[in-house]
Amino acid sequence: WPSAYCSICMIGVRKNVRKAQSVDLDFIKLHGAGNDFVFIEDFSCDIELRPYQVAWLCDRHFGIGADGIILVRPPEN
Repeated sequence: WPSAYCSICMIGVRKNVRKAQSVDLDFIKLHGAGNDFVFIEDFSCDIELRPYQVAWLCDRHFGIGADGIILVRPPEN
């Protein structure tokens, strides 16, 4: 699948980082049945998105534009 980069300035995207930083998020945007979602690979489970960050990323005018964000992580057990 083709992917894209999004370089954004966000606070606290990575665990234990509490300063503003530019983060490169490698993502795939998929759509179907009238919905679209942004998938972000997070196999290391170190991405923590706050609600305002998800809202900004999903904004169709200023962000990527999507109905939601899905972090792809390994199973817990």
